[in-house]
Amino acid sequence: RDKGIVHQKKNEWMLAHTFFTKCVELKPDAAGYNGLLATSAFMLEDYSFAAKFYQSALSLDSSNKAWWHRLARSCFKIGDLKGAERAYQELLKINEDPIIRSAYNEVLRLLHSGSTDVSDSYYDEVYTISENYKKRGSESAYGVVWNRISELLRAHQIKSILDLGCGPGQFAEHIDQNNHKVAYCGVDFSAVAVEYAKIRCPNFAFFQAKLPVDNYQVFCDFDCIVSTEVLEHIDGDIELMASFPAGKFMVGTVPNYDSFGHVRIFSNSEAVSKRYGSFFNSIVIEPISISATNVIWLFFGSLR
Repeated sequence: RDKGIVHQKKNEWMLAHTFFTKCVELKPDAAGYNGLLATSAFMLEDYSFAAKFYQSALSLDSSNKAWWHRLARSCFKIGDLKGAERAYQELLKINEDPIIRSAYNEVLRLLHSGSTDVSDSYYDEVYTISENYKKRGSESAYGVVWNRISELLRAHQIKSILDLGCGPGQFAEHIDQNNHKVAYCGVDFSAVAVEYAKIRCPNFAFFQAKLPVDNYQVFCDFDCIVSTEVLEHIDGDIELMASFPAGKFMVGTVPNYDSFGHVRIFSNSEAVSKRYGSFFNSIVIEPISISATNVIWLFFGSLR
């Protein structure tokens, strides 16, 4: 177990998985070992394996909220919406949480519609109820990330930004307060997010639109694309990146952790480079910690 945890802390999930497998072989009735093995499988994106061992762990200890949450996410990712529904029900019995309730409601919508794509309604609901999205830009946990983006904008003498996936305008507010000479335009597919952003930053332009689009100049003139915490949410991330005009400077971020709506996890910088590096003349990737375990991978460069 201790060897596995050492590798876990270093994001060496394959090695962690090897040691946690040995733990379960030696003591299959230990809930914690089953949970650790399931988590390593989850981080390796083997969601069927993860679901199996989260179920084993929960059969031994049904009080662990994190396991119920990861079981729900694992079931969701493998298309087992009924399994996700049951797991969210159990999680809500332990703790009634508005964000978990929104995820549960979205699973019910998907079961009813037969779709596999997270709907606009889910994001509208989350933007409406989440206290995190009501915070000022300066109070957000992402402030440390936005500070670094501000430094990059100044260093590269950026004059105008097109923010794709702008959310409710918290980053825009940060820009307004810290980069007064930068013109800003935001785009998001959530009508609720766009309305909040307009109220938060009435001096900036915001548009509701689904991406990609054929011509990004319809929104504004820009010399930099910013897209933070967007690419991990969409199946068509490669198509979106390919739609961006060559020669523009781009700053993007993706996380190392899972959340509802995320379709992929970036456990290390190599994963970011492998997926998006080919779109840049030269990509730079920096890790920024926003908590003890959560890392945001900031990447930037000139688009090819």
